Amino acid sequence: MQRYRLLGLGFSALLACGAAPALAQSVGVAAAVNQSALGTPPGTKTRTLSLGDKVIHNEKIATNGKGLLQILLADGTSFTVGPNSNMTIDSFVYDPDADTAKVVATFGKGVFRFIGGRTSKSPDGAILDTPVGTVGIRGGIGDFDFSGHHGVPPHIDMLFGDSITLTRGGRQLGHLYQNGYSIVIGADGITVIPTPAAWTDQFHAALAGHPGAGHGGPGHNAASTEIASILTGPSGRPSGPNGSLPPAGSGPPGFQPPPASPPSLPSSGTATWAEINNSSLANVYATYSGPASVDFSFTNPQQQAQSYTWNGQFYLNYYFGRANGSGNIEFKGTGADQGDDSDAIPVTPNTTGSGNAGFTGSESVDYGSNDYFHVRTSGQFTNTAAGVGNGVTGTVSIDAKGQIFDAPTNGIAVGETGSGTFSGNLKSTSASPPSAP
Repeated sequence: MQRYRLLGLGFSALLACGAAPALAQSVGVAAAVNQSALGTPPGTKTRTLSLGDKVIHNEKIATNGKGLLQILLADGTSFTVGPNSNMTIDSFVYDPDADTAKVVATFGKGVFRFIGGRTSKSPDGAILDTPVGTVGIRGGIGDFDFSGHHGVPPHIDMLFGDSITLTRGGRQLGHLYQNGYSIVIGADGITVIPTPAAWTDQFHAALAGHPGAGHGGPGHNAASTEIASILTGPSGRPSGPNGSLPPAGSGPPGFQPPPASPPSLPSSGTATWAEINNSSLANVYATYSGPASVDFSFTNPQQQAQSYTWNGQFYLNYYFGRANGSGNIEFKGTGADQGDDSDAIPVTPNTTGSGNAGFTGSESVDYGSNDYFHVRTSGQFTNTAAGVGNGVTGTVSIDAKGQIFDAPTNGIAVGETGSGTFSGNLKSTSASPPSAP
């Protein structure tokens, strides 16, 4: 006989366990149970949860290797607790008249799915404390894997919604706003990547109780398959790009087994578009600036001075929007080179897909066969201690020929070439285009 059923609860029945937000001891009901799920309410003995049981405020929930539990709150929010997992609902406040709700929960080890109801529609309405930091969810569905099986690092996957944000100590470590991406806590730091298909498969296999899936124990039955189908939905995986993983047991490429304690955000290295597009820089205008220099050489042998160095500042305005955005960069002289400025040079992403976050740009002015000015520039956004994409470095090259009136040319037709570098940091962000420097 199958030990699993779905609980058909009317809205009035759910309100009975959640409508009196501040005073009610009950915060939800066990809407789906398979195998063993245990609950330990504060100050009482551990009990086996059955279909329809009320889940008590601050009750510690735990499952064994075959256990599955779905907890349904009055506002439509639900928690799915996978095998070998534990969690607590710390608080739940719901006011149906005002149509507002807030839930705070703590995830321990294991695998979990959160489906937001009214809680995830309100600012700070869904707060989840996890082993890797505090997670906020807006209007979304998220998968959480803190099991450590197969050497796969802890990760948070966004299946649907507006955003998922991971913070620790008031500092944002990762931000998702696009379905099909994951925040990954690897041995070398916290990154954002497209959710690998194998991670999704392993998660759903854990809910189905398949042997060798990695999260649950041995055994498989029709009941566990049914609950997995209901809880994961018709598609069985999140939308968006998917990567790949080697067979279970070998671990994903480029990752080590999860560390004993969560690492800090990497403070160096080139940012990826996935990291930026799922960070606080997404959909904002950003301004970068810093020092720049270009070494010039004259190609006309009649010149007395054969080379000189131009010194100045660069100003990069960039919008991190659709297809990785676009922007412009300007070079302005300082000191002896003050007033020797470039026009705004348009720059575009080096790729509209994934990969390292960089840009290229060029400007050409041709006055005739022997009179022209060409400039090319390229750069990349870098991670710093201040956050993802908070730095920028790049190169610039110049090729010019014509009547040059700056000393020491004195109006003689010459050619010159130059190459240089620039490096700086993020200075400001805004929701609208910044003013000219």
